[in-house]
Amino acid sequence: MSVFRSGSWLQAVLVVAIVVAAVTVTPRGLAQPSPISEQQLMDHLEQLLECRAEESTRSGLEYAVMEVNSDERHGLPEAYARWSLDRSATPVPQIRLPGSVSAFGVSGDRLVGLVSGTHLVVPEQYRESLVQSLGLVETAVSRRPRLSGGPPLIDLLWTRMVSSRHLANGERRTATIRVAVMPSLPGKIIVGCDYGTDRRSVVAAVVRDERQALAMVPRLLGCEADFAENAWMSRELSIFAGYEEAFSLDWRHGDRGEVGKLVFLPTPVMIAGNAINAFYRKSGSFYVIHDGTTAASVAGNLGIPPAASMDGGKRFRYEMPKVIADDGWQEGKTLSVFDLPQGRVFQGCDYAETFPDWGPELHAPRNGT
Repeated sequence: MSVFRSGSWLQAVLVVAIVVAAVTVTPRGLAQPSPISEQQLMDHLEQLLECRAEESTRSGLEYAVMEVNSDERHGLPEAYARWSLDRSATPVPQIRLPGSVSAFGVSGDRLVGLVSGTHLVVPEQYRESLVQSLGLVETAVSRRPRLSGGPPLIDLLWTRMVSSRHLANGERRTATIRVAVMPSLPGKIIVGCDYGTDRRSVVAAVVRDERQALAMVPRLLGCEADFAENAWMSRELSIFAGYEEAFSLDWRHGDRGEVGKLVFLPTPVMIAGNAINAFYRKSGSFYVIHDGTTAASVAGNLGIPPAASMDGGKRFRYEMPKVIADDGWQEGKTLSVFDLPQGRVFQGCDYAETFPDWGPELHAPRNGT
């Protein structure tokens, strides 16, 4: 049976394990330490601004923007070191980037983080070309004063929804391009993307599905679940964490560690021939530690092809064929297994979703053209 013990040695080994397994390649959860470079970070930022970021990249970057905006940098990688905060910009502080980043063909080196998402600050002269080339329509904005006092943040707004998908758990996820005029930014406009999630769910419905969630754990850890099931389970576990007292089974959550949130199961489940009583979850991916076995044995029980073996059977990394979903999203799964010290084995499944390429019509002319 897998027994999770606290201790710095386990955290250190798991951090190395995640990197070796290459499950942060997409990368997932940029809010955690990661070998991402500053240039890679700027590339991901462009994807975020253009409504092309995958879910984990979006959440990681928006977490970073929130941390920098609050003058905190808890757990941010070194790539964020040269991001600075300009508090003289009111009422919304601006983040100064170490270099320019492009979005839809225009460039700037300052960001504003709003409730509606992260936006790039660019000269006002690009407003008309962006609105026309991106096919945006003028959208009504609230004229009510802000709760903190003062006029509304947005004076004029143009939008276009470019993505809308319904998940099996009842959520609806959207991505909407936005160009806006802010009274506090004379001579400037902001351009970016609003990633929306509509979570209209009822806790009572979740309670009925609790045992179903328990039965799905082996499928998720073995990369057998599809992305709708993955999203459903991630949502269920989030609700379990907030409403543990509502369930008869003993779903318990441990502290957040280096590789994610620890979840203790109410009863052991069989995974790769071993009884497991806890696992880690992070950004829609799932990890577990086996005791008293070998990577080769776990990989064999999971049906991982021998060709995925590395280091003489001590490590296995199997990238499953990518699938194009009905709504055009690209979905990929990577199953990793490898030996750890003291007779333990790491097993993890990384679920990565990527926005489709919306085509050249979303790219406005370059600056100066």
